[in-house]
Amino acid sequence: MEGDETPPEDASFGSTDEDVEKEEEGAADVVPAEIEAAAAVKGAPRSAHAQLLAGLRMAREGDSPARRKFWSFRLREAWTRQRREMPLLSSEWLQLCRDLGEEVQTVVEALEAAVGERPTRAQLWLELARWQYEVDEAAVRGTLERALSAAGTVIATGARLWEAVRAFESDVGSTRARQVELWHRQLRTPLRGSEAALARFKAEHPDDASIEDVERWHAGAVRAREERAPHETAVAAAAMARDPAAVAEAFAAYADFEVRKHEPRRATVVWELAIAALDDDDGSSAFDDKRPLERAWEGFARHAVSSLKDAELARRVTARATRSLPGSTSLRVAAVRAVERDPTATVADFDEICRDDATTTTTPNLAVLLARCDAAKRRFLRDDRERLASFFLSAAEAAEDASYEIHRSRVSTCYDDDAARKAAEWKKLLEGDRRIRGNLGAWLDAARDAVADGDLVEARRLHRVATTLAHQARNGRDYARASAAWDRFERDYGTLEDVDAAEHKLFHWRQDMVAPEEPAANVKPEEARKKKKDLGERVARTAYVSKLSLEATEAAVRDVFSACGAIEVCRVLFDKRTGTPKGAAFVEFKETRSVAAAIALDAVALKPVSPDAAPCRVAKSVYAAPPPREGGIVAPPSEPFLPRVFARKRQPSAPKPASKRRRVAIEETARAEPAPAANSSEFEGGDSAAADQQQQGGGAGLTNDAFRAAYFTKPGG
Repeated sequence: MEGDETPPEDASFGSTDEDVEKEEEGAADVVPAEIEAAAAVKGAPRSAHAQLLAGLRMAREGDSPARRKFWSFRLREAWTRQRREMPLLSSEWLQLCRDLGEEVQTVVEALEAAVGERPTRAQLWLELARWQYEVDEAAVRGTLERALSAAGTVIATGARLWEAVRAFESDVGSTRARQVELWHRQLRTPLRGSEAALARFKAEHPDDASIEDVERWHAGAVRAREERAPHETAVAAAAMARDPAAVAEAFAAYADFEVRKHEPRRATVVWELAIAALDDDDGSSAFDDKRPLERAWEGFARHAVSSLKDAELARRVTARATRSLPGSTSLRVAAVRAVERDPTATVADFDEICRDDATTTTTPNLAVLLARCDAAKRRFLRDDRERLASFFLSAAEAAEDASYEIHRSRVSTCYDDDAARKAAEWKKLLEGDRRIRGNLGAWLDAARDAVADGDLVEARRLHRVATTLAHQARNGRDYARASAAWDRFERDYGTLEDVDAAEHKLFHWRQDMVAPEEPAANVKPEEARKKKKDLGERVARTAYVSKLSLEATEAAVRDVFSACGAIEVCRVLFDKRTGTPKGAAFVEFKETRSVAAAIALDAVALKPVSPDAAPCRVAKSVYAAPPPREGGIVAPPSEPFLPRVFARKRQPSAPKPASKRRRVAIEETARAEPAPAANSSEFEGGDSAAADQQQQGGGAGLTNDAFRAAYFTKPGG
């Protein structure tokens, strides 16, 4: 058998003198430490495991018989580690059986796992039957029947398996009826070389009464084989071209053909062949592009769910898929949904999938956590809201920076019938988590929930805050989205005054957003980076003071905080329209450590700028302090805003000059009629404006009739 040759001896793996026994603590030095370290790394490549196994195998063969048990144990540990990390190839399964030695039960268990992962490999089935034949002859027939269902329908290689099954039945002395039954089943199956099989059957059983039926069955099998010939050719051509994408596409088309032919079980075999072609012995495991293999697993899982309606098969397929490609998000989501479809599944099964995901990535995947939460919501915890909420919270903690989607699902699911609790949860999220506070979608989702619950005041506040944050962040895309949502809300639910106020604020903010502060072309990359760095340093040196006394001046604020360090800028905030104080101030120090000293000030130190009833609060600012004012502290209030409905009446403007067509008509009429006298009756009691126009023009003018003819008559009329 392949691989039975004795491995070459190597002095680096130990002495071959059988009379010398090593100390156990020195045995680990036979295999180089770097080889063991490379195989022990999480996600180590297949080649690292193969190198370690080869070293351990050589050490076992070269050591004394007394020490071979130790090396066999080390070999088994190495195989267990590799099986935990990745699915084994067919050749690796066979080598594992050879390494296990004569432990029949252990070998049988390993081969059962092998045919579960590689069910279309006839060699694995025959090896399993050979080992079972030594201990349980009755179990062999069941194993071979499973082999015929899984690998006996493969057009290219199935005939050899049928031949092996007939040989087994002949060895155990089966009846002639059993042999004939196997021939009938084989000749009904579309296989390569079926013509030779039919001739053999006729030669061995010339007096069989069912020869005509067998010929008819064989003709149907040949027609089925010819129908599948184009797909077999396409698969073979893609495999010869070493193109994994073409291989996956050819097998997908083949499986669709089998489903259309109402042969879903044969489609299952086709998908197994696709997996084997993309991830088994023929070198396909070395493909760098794993996307075709991922698409094949996804197609196999869809087939198990949609065509076969087999929840157990879908769960087995997705479990194998996640072992084959542990970093695939789509396959882990499919695994979660497969577990959800299984009526025997528990919450612990979902936890196991997410725990496996956490071991293969830096942080658990958001899509996997969402699928897990949705499954728990639909399947297990629909009636237990508090337990479901805690389930969502644990998933959000695992998601870290990507936790908002889980929080949104939690709020909408657990508190859909409690408006007050839902509003409180939204407020806690938006005000308590800085990462969610900067997410525009969170504000808009909270506003939509407030509208759905009938709280228009809260919805208006949320829209206003969302638009303000987008404007302050100078994010054009977020601002356009937030302003459009606010404008639509006011048009749908607000009064005319609300609409006017929102439009006024949005108009000025929009102008501020589009107005360039500095020409972008004049800013060099080095200067831009320096500006950004300087801005960050200014923010780090700035303290924000709230609940300030409305009578506090910038001089008083500067005096209070000067004890904490040298002050660069002190700015008390005032309303732009009314000029009244806002009760807040920015204090920018010259050193960053002064901010901590300012935050540590107690109420006694802050008393000069804050009454005892409402002591002011000092916190680290998230914005830089505005520049100091010039020429005074308080600017005069601007003119009060007048809504558009009360806008001033437009002043009359000068008349527009006549168009070229009208000027031509006027000139032609003037040449055709003589100018009237100054005291002509044309102007007596006539239009004084026309008379003034004629007198100012000096020369030829228009009579009323001529004026009407020039301005109100079509050309040529």
